[in-house]
Amino acid sequence: MFGCAAYSGQEDFLNIITQEVKYNVIRLNNHPSIVVWSGSNENEKALHDGWFKNPLKAIQYSDYNSLYISTVFKTMTKFNGYNTDWIDSSPSNGLYSKNPYIKIWGDPSSNDAGDNHF
Repeated sequence: MFGCAAYSGQEDFLNIITQEVKYNVIRLNNHPSIVVWSGSNENEKALHDGWFKNPLKAIQYSDYNSLYISTVFKTMTKFNGYNTDWIDSSPSNGLYSKNPYIKIWGDPSSNDAGDNHF
């Protein structure tokens, strides 16, 4: 649903996303081909590498956290539980913990943690 772009962290947008995530998690929750849920495609990499050329990078990190962690992840776990495999973006360094949510920041292309795109 989210890929290769910067998305807003504004409350009105996040409210719409909450409803969409709820609908899709309930609809797809027991589908046998879903092995991992992901918040975005390449948005952590884009944020890390500065693809968006925004001088207010702190706002982009805040919006990223608001969207993928506070909204998408929180809504997904509400309807799917914490046992679901989850990454907030692919590629990503992954997580130390889902509850409490502790993310591994750094270069998402690192071979030291998480997944990688070749």
